[in-house]
Amino acid sequence: MPTPTTMRKRKPVAKEYTFTVFIEKTKGLFVAHALEAGMLAVADDQEEALFKVGKMLTRHIQFAEENERPEEIYRPSPQDVWERFARCKDQGEAKMLEQRSRFFAEDDSESLTLNQNAYAAYC
Repeated sequence: MPTPTTMRKRKPVAKEYTFTVFIEKTKGLFVAHALEAGMLAVADDQEEALFKVGKMLTRHIQFAEENERPEEIYRPSPQDVWERFARCKDQGEAKMLEQRSRFFAEDDSESLTLNQNAYAAYC
């Protein structure tokens, strides 16, 4: 039978995920790409697009963690999206829009941090 000295609580685990969000305007709509996750959200304004992709990322991470599938978290966007982001950034046309961190936890054993670096492109 376990004794108090052999029964130890699992130490809380803190995990941190960082994503780059690239927002571009296409055909009158704002498209927010979560580059490292291969996700995108579309909206009529850039704030709404950023909000939507942030919410998607949060749910995506929570699902992967709850189902013990961390390999599902990072699935990069297509190469052409990365190239557009790099080109805009190199030309000085991708401006830092915001840096945001979200902290969440499902239980006492684990906390998660989502860092989001958002760039708005004007190229």
